[in-house]
Amino acid sequence: MKQTRLLLLAAALALSLTACGGSQTDTPSESDTAEPEVPETEAPAEENGSDDSRYRAALLEFEADTAEHAYGRVLWDAYQWGIVPDSNRLQLPDYGASKFADANSFAIYDVDNDGREELLFCWPNDIVADRAAYILEYANGKIQEEIQLYPSNMTFYDNGVIQEGWSHSQGFAGENFWPYYLNVYDPETDTYETAGAVDAWDVSCYADNFPTDIDQDGDGMVYFLLITDEDWKQRYGSELTSIAEAAVDGPVYDAWRDSILQDGQPIEIPWLPLTRENIAALGYPEPEMSKPEDLFAG
Repeated sequence: MKQTRLLLLAAALALSLTACGGSQTDTPSESDTAEPEVPETEAPAEENGSDDSRYRAALLEFEADTAEHAYGRVLWDAYQWGIVPDSNRLQLPDYGASKFADANSFAIYDVDNDGREELLFCWPNDIVADRAAYILEYANGKIQEEIQLYPSNMTFYDNGVIQEGWSHSQGFAGENFWPYYLNVYDPETDTYETAGAVDAWDVSCYADNFPTDIDQDGDGMVYFLLITDEDWKQRYGSELTSIAEAAVDGPVYDAWRDSILQDGQPIEIPWLPLTRENIAALGYPEPEMSKPEDLFAG
């Protein structure tokens, strides 16, 4: 699911026109700090025991007394070595816990309302392509990933729905409307599924061929509901006249959004910075390791 979403979003960003003065910035809530340059490094050799499959097994499959202890183990891996739960490593050069870790954050919270607390792990302190947030749950000796998100403009609702802002807005609404996904929890699979996404067209940003016949409420804004592959292709792979045919007015957009949120209300997540003190409070002792490969030694 994530791979499909990334492919569709990549196509959207490649094909869409930049509106409102050509802004290509990150989402408004992100830092204006320039993205760090990352030197090219050689991939670790498999004979040294650092292939992805062994990393992932060591990171996600282990015995712990409690879920909090398991989450502590995952967070120590991130704090000490910059290794996130999908077995990737932080791409900033010269990673060190004291230098970069506390710009990331975590929370222990039952965000999906299944009666069990999950680990919410937010990892924005990286190059744009590798920034991520995770919802993880420990069960049966294994950490399960419920969803991976882009860690900006996230809104969590009390019914388990998650609104996830895109990494960029390069459509016809500029920063006046930030496109987003709506993700819903499936208790049968204990994972999240994407219910759809939405982008918009603001006449004040791009007036040419604006579909005034569709904008029945006259607010100068129409929307694109991106639910199927065809929706994505029509919005981002067509001529402008065809794009206009894919637009819907505000009441249609509101009805779609309401059908998913179902009166859900935003909640505050108790985020904590990724510090040694906050991880230690979960009760899992800080490991003594000489190098990341020790994660699966033995």
